[in-house]
Amino acid sequence: MAELARWPSSLPSPLVEGYSEDDGDEGVISTTMQAGPAKRRPRVTLVPDAVKVSLLLTRAQFQVLNGFYLTTLRRTARFIWRDFRIPESADNVAVYRFMGKPTARPVSANYWEVALVLERFSRVDGHFPLDFYDNKNWPAT
Repeated sequence: MAELARWPSSLPSPLVEGYSEDDGDEGVISTTMQAGPAKRRPRVTLVPDAVKVSLLLTRAQFQVLNGFYLTTLRRTARFIWRDFRIPESADNVAVYRFMGKPTARPVSANYWEVALVLERFSRVDGHFPLDFYDNKNWPAT
């Protein structure tokens, strides 16, 4: 599997008032298989969360974002960015994908407000964010 691209470090964090999430009902689709032995477990799939983000960018940063979206990701590839639901740390990352083209509106002569609609998939490291790991108790909460 190819390594995922990372969100450009030259772009700022989202605006607080421009950030929202929609995880649907429970975020899980569960179905019981119609065929096969009765011991078979039901199939469960994680539904990606819809995340809306607003960024305040300069013209140069807006060009970097467009290059990242069009050239690096080719509009549909996934990328790694910070997971804003939990506190900032080195391993706090999640996988995202653009659901549509970024939309921009000028705020002043030098700044643009850019709206992004993203899908957030599971965390990259795959562990529950409240688990604490140490050498003796693995995992301990």
